[in-house]
Amino acid sequence: MKKIGIVSFPRYFNYGTYLQLFAMQQMVARLGFEPEIIDYDPYNDSGRKPDASPGAGGFLRGTVLRSVASRTLSYLRSYRRTGSRDVDYRQERNIRFAQFLSGSLRLGRKTYFDEAQLQADRPSCAAFIVGSDQVWHPTAHHEDSTYYLGFAERHQRIAYAPSFGVSEIPPGSRDWIRQRLLEIPHLSVRETAGAAVIGELTGRQVPVVLDPVFLVEPRDWAEFGESVGRRLGPYLLCYFLESDSYMRDRALAIARSLGLRPVMVPVHPRDTESAESDFEYLSGVGPREFVDLVRQAAFVCTDSFHGTAFSILFNRPFYTFRRYDNPYQAANHSRIDSILRIMGLEGRIRGIGQPVCDPGDLDFSVANSAIASLRRESLEYLDDALSIATRTEPLVPVQKVNLAAC
Repeated sequence: MKKIGIVSFPRYFNYGTYLQLFAMQQMVARLGFEPEIIDYDPYNDSGRKPDASPGAGGFLRGTVLRSVASRTLSYLRSYRRTGSRDVDYRQERNIRFAQFLSGSLRLGRKTYFDEAQLQADRPSCAAFIVGSDQVWHPTAHHEDSTYYLGFAERHQRIAYAPSFGVSEIPPGSRDWIRQRLLEIPHLSVRETAGAAVIGELTGRQVPVVLDPVFLVEPRDWAEFGESVGRRLGPYLLCYFLESDSYMRDRALAIARSLGLRPVMVPVHPRDTESAESDFEYLSGVGPREFVDLVRQAAFVCTDSFHGTAFSILFNRPFYTFRRYDNPYQAANHSRIDSILRIMGLEGRIRGIGQPVCDPGDLDFSVANSAIASLRRESLEYLDDALSIATRTEPLVPVQKVNLAAC
């Protein structure tokens, strides 16, 4: 069986990141290949400096020890703050993530800490997939060609549903990104805004495909989930990455109007340090528990792409809140705007100052039809790309493009 390497963020403890990775590996296996997630950890300085201590950041910056437990303990120590409730929530959550990483994700045996290591000792795979998630965000990794599969043979490169996370590329990054895109023969994106960016930079028309979580049927996600929601009774679930006060206030108002118990999956320190006592904070929520909490919720309030995605998949009434109000930061909403537009649910997004109206039942018939159709098209794209990329030699040699001629 041919092995397929997957490049994303395997050391980033985030629900959407891990769930799309899990979905991608399942789809690759379903298409008859052996998936392997490339353990690329460029944010772990200790991989190059044995005495380096882990920093406090969104990415897992543990020790170079290979055991997940050692990495997790190092990560937790960097977050410890005396007297903060946030510590306990983080500890229990991160233990769940570590268990999921070691037990459910097919992570490669070797950890790579920079581009040079990958290029010098490339994993033995027939093809490589980059995506999904915001792997192409122009400010996330400074000209790291790993996320454009620069270490792989050109004919082996497949981009499945990567996201730029923005609708415009900064001028200083445009030429570098253009060249990387032109070197990927099998190219797709997750958002219509991303397709427009690629069209402007390269002149190529590329397909917009579904985020991997949509490729898995809701019934399969239901079996995947760890049952926790049923014990809570009728509840409104909050999952906020920014957790501004206006989001929490609106969520509480909806919960009261519908007679629901307001519960929150804490992510940001503000979640557990706020003075509000109306929320019940849920501890020990890993990826499996998260899926079940969305599935069992009577209503969902979120500012997250994947919080929105799973609400749509499970046909849960929801509102998605904008995190930003100024025009520059609002560009970060392109991924959510795109999926809501595709699903015919544009009315479910709310910004600062916008009233929350009619939070009740939703008609998901248009969304369900769109998912079914796009799921077929997305799987066809992935199947075709893998079939071509895994051939021993490329059908047509890929030539380097002279940027001066573009």
